[in-house]
Amino acid sequence: MILRTYEGYYFPTYPRGSCGLKLVKNGVYKAFCPTESGKLKCLNKEYRVGKKSYVRGRLEICRNGIHYCTNLFDIFIYYHGYYGVDFVIAECEVSDENISDGIDSKHCARWIIPKHILTVEELIKQLDEGEER
Repeated sequence: MILRTYEGYYFPTYPRGSCGLKLVKNGVYKAFCPTESGKLKCLNKEYRVGKKSYVRGRLEICRNGIHYCTNLFDIFIYYHGYYGVDFVIAECEVSDENISDGIDSKHCARWIIPKHILTVEELIKQLDEGEER
């Protein structure tokens, strides 16, 4: 395990090809904080299931863009707490205009549409069906 830092926080990451890690089939996953009004929130932006959200300006990882992961396991590097209370994960559709830092499966895109919030059962099933590396 390697600890990398971003703005004073430490996140555990694992070297590519590490034994015992699982890969989930490619998808587009984004974590959100649920609000009392039923909307989804990430940083200072609100989202709704089925609605397209945009960002303007130059895309840049950790600075500008709508961030998501293509490997479900990588979400847990960035979000912690109780699933369904502190955060939820949605399967999403994103723009073709996106970038990656190449460290893990984190990307950022011009626009995103949250399609479906994963239930706890769906989340466990998708994580359990991953393939060993």
